[in-house]
Amino acid sequence: MRLASKPGFLMVARRECQWLFHDRVALLLIFGVPLFAFVVLTTVFSRPVIRELGVTVVDEDRSDASHALVEYVAASPSLQIVDRSGTLSTAVRDIRSGKAISAIYIPPDFERDLKADRRPQVVGFYNQQFLTAAGIASSGLSDTLSAAAAVAAPGSQRRRQLQSGRCPARPSHLSIRKKTMRSSCCARCCR
Repeated sequence: MRLASKPGFLMVARRECQWLFHDRVALLLIFGVPLFAFVVLTTVFSRPVIRELGVTVVDEDRSDASHALVEYVAASPSLQIVDRSGTLSTAVRDIRSGKAISAIYIPPDFERDLKADRRPQVVGFYNQQFLTAAGIASSGLSDTLSAAAAVAAPGSQRRRQLQSGRCPARPSHLSIRKKTMRSSCCARCCR
C-alpha cells in the first residue's frame, strides 16, 4: 500500500500552478482580465478634468465685437472651437453627429446692440445627453461671456460703477440664453 503524499502548502501551490499553465482559460481569467481592467481604468481616469469640449460658432454679425467674443471662447480652456458654421442647421448637425457638444449663436446686429446698450443675447445650445460635458461647456461659456462682458463694458458706465462702489460681478449689458437639445433620435420634436 502506497502512502498518500504529505499535504503541504508548497505541494498544493505546485499542483495549482501546473493546472493553471495547462488551462488557457484560467490563465486568461486570472492574468488577462485584471490587466485589461487596469489599462482601461488608467486610460479613463488619466485626465481628471474634462477640457477642450467641441463648440460650433454661428456668427451672423461678423463684426469686431463678435470676433472678440469668439476669441474669448477660443481662449477658454474648457472649450475648443471645432467649426464656424454659417447657419444654425449646420451647427445642429455638428451637435447631433458628435463633432461638437454645444453651439454658440451670435445674432445679427450684435455689435450695434452692444454699443447702444440694448443688451444683445448670445444663445448657447447644449447636448444634454452627456450631462457632465454639457454642464462644463455651459460653465465655460458663462465664464467666457463674463470675461468678454467685462472688457466690452462701455468705459464711462464701468467707471461710474467702480466709483460708486456698486460694480456688479457680471456686467449686465450682455446676456446668454441657454437652450438644451434632446436626443438625436427625436429630430421632429427639436425643430
